[in-house]
Amino acid sequence: MQARYNKLTTNVFVYIFRYDTRGQTHAEARHWSEEKVLGGRAFFRGDLRPARLVIDNVKGSDAGEYRCRADFYRAPTTISHMKLDVIGKNLPYT
Repeated sequence: MQARYNKLTTNVFVYIFRYDTRGQTHAEARHWSEEKVLGGRAFFRGDLRPARLVIDNVKGSDAGEYRCRADFYRAPTTISHMKLDVIGKNLPYT
């Protein structure tokens, strides 16, 4: 399985995270995240059902539209769209 996440920024989806288990277990999977957007705060939980991208220490700037494309070895590709609203007091924006 390979999952790629994008965030909509200024009307363009920016590549922000990749998770790749091809030929490996979930524990051995390769991860990559865009340091400028996520700053090492994200990790993928492929061992859960449904699998999910988790973002720690959510900031106001994390709010927005996200897209995930998951390519599977023996199943059709899926594309999911989601919107993250950040609600709270005194959240940092940057």
